[in-house]
Amino acid sequence: MNNNQYDVLINDWDGVDLDNVVDFVCKVRKSYVEENDLTAKVIKERFKSFLSNNPNKILMIKEKSDIVGLSILFENESQTIEVNPGNILGGHPLANEINCLTIKRLILDSIVSYAKKKTISKIEIIAPMIDKETYDKELYNPTGFKTEAQYAEMKLDLSVIVQKTVDYPDAIHLIPLKSIDINKLYDCYYDSFSSGDASFFFNQSEAERREYFDTLGLEEAINESASIGILSEDSGLIGFSIVLPYGEKNCHVSCMSIRTDSKRKGFGKNLLKSIINNAIESGYESITLGTDITMGAFRLYENYGFKTYDAFVSWVYRL
Repeated sequence: MNNNQYDVLINDWDGVDLDNVVDFVCKVRKSYVEENDLTAKVIKERFKSFLSNNPNKILMIKEKSDIVGLSILFENESQTIEVNPGNILGGHPLANEINCLTIKRLILDSIVSYAKKKTISKIEIIAPMIDKETYDKELYNPTGFKTEAQYAEMKLDLSVIVQKTVDYPDAIHLIPLKSIDINKLYDCYYDSFSSGDASFFFNQSEAERREYFDTLGLEEAINESASIGILSEDSGLIGFSIVLPYGEKNCHVSCMSIRTDSKRKGFGKNLLKSIINNAIESGYESITLGTDITMGAFRLYENYGFKTYDAFVSWVYRL
């Protein structure tokens, strides 16, 4: 494919000169590279590790022999292409400053053309929510991409938090997550989110919902004391949390779920308080989590002291 003076190449990663790719990334994302004290060697090793362990393609826009645009295409099992996953590439297509918008539009159009030739149902780009309105008007909307979700990364500093008073009814028991069958966890998760306000859930296919659940880190969370199930003597499992170690002295809330018929009865608040208490007792200094900022849970987390430290938007093209 070509567009005037540009050539579009989509290759397997092992057929590409990674040194040229890394040089281009370092030039285009100079500020990010410098802020995070990254070297070309470190970036190359990260590329090699990620590309060799995932089904990826590298899309390059070239002018003569020079790279002027770049994206990594990660094809997952649910027939979705994720564009530029990870922090180094930053989500958005990368392009030289000269003709930047033209090159980025060419990248997106080329990804759509590539996806249409395969059994791909969705293209997703998750990127920092910086100057979102400009990106919408100038890049994504004209190429058919729509905003489907806006995420906040939040953090709670446990050094300024005291343990919370938890008040579960007498018929409720807390049990370790490892004592619960994974299919029962998924049933609870599905029931909870199907009656909730998480836009990402309703935009997923059935296959994508299970695949997403399976990436929440259950194996890593299984022995964490903050990973717990709420068991009712009358109705069985009514809620649970998946909490895993994530960074130095930090734990991450990967999922909180409460069944539909048990919502608005204080179980969500008590579950969050239990997570906080167990994290303090386990010696963690902070808790992180991610949530859609349009969800009611976002306000719950804010009320309990979580602060937003980063935000992302998801642009999606559905085929």
